[in-house]
Amino acid sequence: GAGNGFSAGAISSNGHGALTIRRCWFERNHGNSGGAVYNLLQPLAVEDCIFFNNDADGPGAAVFTDEGNWVGPSATVGGSIAVRRCWIESNRGHEMGGALFLWANPLDTVAVEDCVLLENRVARGGQWNDSKGGALRTMGILTIQRCAFISNQAEVQGGAAWLDGAGPIKIENSTFSGNSVTDDQGGAMTLNVSGPTTIRFCTIVNNTAGRACGAFWFGSPSTPITISSSLVAFNTATQDHDQNQVGYQPIDGGGNLEFPAPTGNG
Repeated sequence: GAGNGFSAGAISSNGHGALTIRRCWFERNHGNSGGAVYNLLQPLAVEDCIFFNNDADGPGAAVFTDEGNWVGPSATVGGSIAVRRCWIESNRGHEMGGALFLWANPLDTVAVEDCVLLENRVARGGQWNDSKGGALRTMGILTIQRCAFISNQAEVQGGAAWLDGAGPIKIENSTFSGNSVTDDQGGAMTLNVSGPTTIRFCTIVNNTAGRACGAFWFGSPSTPITISSSLVAFNTATQDHDQNQVGYQPIDGGGNLEFPAPTGNG
C-alpha cells in the first residue's frame, strides 16, 4: 500500500532514467495514483506481465504513468511508453483509466500491443466525479495492436478506452467486445481526437452505452477517423437507438461490415 498522494502499491519511480518491468506478476496491490506501478517523467516499458485485482484510489489501478520524458510538457523530443504482451484483469481505478492511465505529451509515443484487458473498471472519483476509460486512458502518438478489450466498464464515457489528442492514432487487429458505459456514451471507445485516427482489421461487437454510441463516440462528422476491414455489430445504446453504434459516419476505408443497418444519422 501507499500512503502519500502519488506512489503506487508495488513500484514507484521518478527521475531522469527509465523504468523497465519484465516478466512480473502484480496482484492485490493498492495505491493512490497507480495501484501497482507509478512512473513519472521518464520512459516506461512493461512487458510480459500479469496485473490481477489491483486497485487505486485514483487513475490506473495497474499502471499510472505521467509522460515519457523528464523534461515534461516543454520537451522538444518525445519519450516512449509501452505496454506489451500483458494480461490485465479485474483491476479497479477511479476517475480515468481503470487499469492503464498512460498520460503522454504530444510528442510521446505510446504503444499497447498484444495485451488482454479483461473486466477492468473505472468508478467515479476525482475533482470532477468522473469515470472515463474502463481499461485504458491515453493520448499522444498512439498505436494499439493485437489487443483484446473484453467486458471492461466505465460509468461515464469509454467502456474500454478513452483516447484524445492530435495523434496520429492507429488501432489495428484488435477486438472490443462486451464493454459497457452505464451513463453516457462510447460503449467500446470514446475518441475525443483531433488528428488522424485509423481503425483497421478490428472487431467491435456487443458493446453497450447508457445514452449513445454503443460502438464508439467522436464529436464531429469532420473528425478524421477512418475505419477499414472491420466488423461493427450488435452494439447498442439504451436511450438513443439512432446511435446504437456511432453518432456520425466515419470515413469509409472499405471492407467494413455493419449489422444491423444504421437508422437516423447513425
